[in-house]
Amino acid sequence: MRFFKMPNSIFDYKLSPKAVFVYAFLLSRINVLRAITISYKTIADNCHMDNKTAISAVNELESRRLISKETRHDYRGKLKNKYILNKLSGGWFKAEYCIFSTQIKSTDFMVYCYIKMRMNCKSNESFPSLNTIAKATGLSHSRVVTAVKYLRQFTFINSVHRHYKKTKAYRHNRYLLYKLTNKKRKTRLPVRVFLCLKRFSKHFSSLKEIIVYINQKVNGSFKNRGSPYFPYLL
Repeated sequence: MRFFKMPNSIFDYKLSPKAVFVYAFLLSRINVLRAITISYKTIADNCHMDNKTAISAVNELESRRLISKETRHDYRGKLKNKYILNKLSGGWFKAEYCIFSTQIKSTDFMVYCYIKMRMNCKSNESFPSLNTIAKATGLSHSRVVTAVKYLRQFTFINSVHRHYKKTKAYRHNRYLLYKLTNKKRKTRLPVRVFLCLKRFSKHFSSLKEIIVYINQKVNGSFKNRGSPYFPYLL
């Protein structure tokens, strides 16, 4: 999977979702000199917005000194603008190039980026609360809920609701990352499944039969909900 480096500090600037989306697109197209020559129409088409919104997003990025715009002309008139992206300090996270080929909205993309920023690189899972996402992205709580539903429906991520066993109170959601491909991906089973093996051992003769049964139940629960297939972990 091809990716580009999205800086973690992008959320410190409190940008609008449109500006974050345009910045990510420009960042994915820069050369070794961190420069790109591109038209407003190309930005608008790839970011799923009109030309006026693209111009407004570029002006916002320029006012926050994230990019430098150079207007070019020749004897025939105006040419495509040249943009130079300033390098931001701090860490970064992976963002896939193919995400611009989807019909994802800028608000959903912003929530997706924040969840990816908070993910563990090894386990590809994170546990930010909806309020934390809303505060970091500047979106409302209801809009974050809608974005998570969209990301889950189209298999960008998978969200798992968790709650405490004794009080039954809800905990922070668990987000799992799925690659934007059609390949099947192995996913480890929750810890609670392994705690139930002792109970299932009374009805099954071998560990293989228990795992096959559990996988059938897990695959059935995620059927037609936008989540990938869970392969047998044998």
